[in-house]
Amino acid sequence: MNRILLTLILLGYSSFSLTKEIMLGANYHPQNLNLNKEDNERLMSRFKFTSFRLDYPWSQTEVKKGVFKQISGPLKDTIEISNEKNFTTILILDYGNKAYSIDKPLSDDDIKHFSDYAVWVVKNVKVKKPIYEIWNEWDQKNKKIYSNTISSANEYLKLVKSVSSAIKTVNPDAKVIAGSFNPFNAVQKSWFVHQLNNGLLNYIDGISLHMYSYNYKKIDTPENYIKQIKDIEFKTSKFKKTPIYITEIGLPDYKGVWFNQTDIEIFADSFIKDVDKLDYVKGIWWYELTNSGFNVNNTQDNYGILDKELKEKEIFKSFKRNNNG
Repeated sequence: MNRILLTLILLGYSSFSLTKEIMLGANYHPQNLNLNKEDNERLMSRFKFTSFRLDYPWSQTEVKKGVFKQISGPLKDTIEISNEKNFTTILILDYGNKAYSIDKPLSDDDIKHFSDYAVWVVKNVKVKKPIYEIWNEWDQKNKKIYSNTISSANEYLKLVKSVSSAIKTVNPDAKVIAGSFNPFNAVQKSWFVHQLNNGLLNYIDGISLHMYSYNYKKIDTPENYIKQIKDIEFKTSKFKKTPIYITEIGLPDYKGVWFNQTDIEIFADSFIKDVDKLDYVKGIWWYELTNSGFNVNNTQDNYGILDKELKEKEIFKSFKRNNNG
């Protein structure tokens, strides 16, 4: 069986080998870089990743009602490169569509339109090793306010049921994951548990976690991260043994934080090592591949493994040490 070998060489860490196969990858927004295919392939090959997580927005797939098209340019190139390299690709089926004046698909008609788009993507966007993720962070009304009501949980569950069933009709072997919530947030966790109690696991093949726990002074410990993962596994296993996918985890190195890039690298090394012990965790996708902007004072601009000019940060070393050999 292939192994991912991770040699820890920082601050007295001894070398070790991961004992199970696990996907290591990153969230990637290739449209923001707009590289040509050759440069994009070079970028993706700098890492020894086995997977990338990509948005495949509804609004760009169905610009006019009932008229679907593949998204061209860097996103199409990225999928083709992933296929050529036998990577696993997470395609996020997400967001609204101005053609229907839909922000979130809530009504039966809205959900039908969204499901039609999802089915079209599954049938027409050729992905060698796909995982389909239904929406991204449904529980958030916007970037700062949580939609944490029971009605929000019911709305999302209704969407998952419809979209997953539609996908499985055209491809029974397709992997479908859902959730994309932060288990450190008690309200978001309750939002998820309500769905567990109402049959969520009957419709998905895996749970998507977005793990963020830090403040400007310090990063939470890897042990606390593992504790949250174990708690989700405990809650889900009461209903059904279900794989967990950590589809987002990240730490920003913007100017306002007291921790530095080396601290982030050390955290990543320890976290990957600890996750290796959990056989129900199938992968880790760092958020994100590159910084999204140049503002050193802006949190959201500074999550990347590379900076905006594609220069390596310290955490790059942690992922570079991982391979499938």
